[in-house]
Amino acid sequence: MKKLIIISLFVLVGNAAFGASGVYVKFNAPLFSYVETQQKLKYYVFNLEFSRASSSEEVSFLSGSGLSIGYDFNDVFAAEASYSRTKIDSPSSWGTLGYKTARNVFELTGITRVVSYKSFDFNVVGSAGYINYYGPSYNMNGFSFGIGAQAEYNLSENAALALDIRYLHSNEESDKDWIAVDRKANGAQLSASLKYRF
Repeated sequence: MKKLIIISLFVLVGNAAFGASGVYVKFNAPLFSYVETQQKLKYYVFNLEFSRASSSEEVSFLSGSGLSIGYDFNDVFAAEASYSRTKIDSPSSWGTLGYKTARNVFELTGITRVVSYKSFDFNVVGSAGYINYYGPSYNMNGFSFGIGAQAEYNLSENAALALDIRYLHSNEESDKDWIAVDRKANGAQLSASLKYRF
């Protein structure tokens, strides 16, 4: 039984390629993003109230970047703070031409390494943060969270490449007095990153 426990621990965390705690930075690039949104719009014209509900899809390819600063506590746990900006092509659901938008996200992410084999680490990630969405005529602010999986390949003791896929959810509201927008978004994002450990 002891041998079985020792072997299991070795497979899970004992074969990590780096093994030391410390600070790292990551340069992130979203490769693909798909988001479905449900939006409730309420606006006022000459003291008359109008409302409308709509839905839309947003797709983006290679249209963003981000930077993370993190800390490896040990072979299993890490945490990082990050900023990312993604440009999105948004087709309108109201019969007009599509438009380009941008999304800024500030988030904290927790990372748990579940399996390490030779130079590969396979991680579970969870994140929560603040989101700022730039629309064509108004901005929105809100909160987001995500959960997903990550495969990390260690190039050396100091450098690694990672591929990350996450389910994302956000709730956003407009910041203008004359228009009230309640927007909920669900989607998935595939991203790549280059990590450097100090």
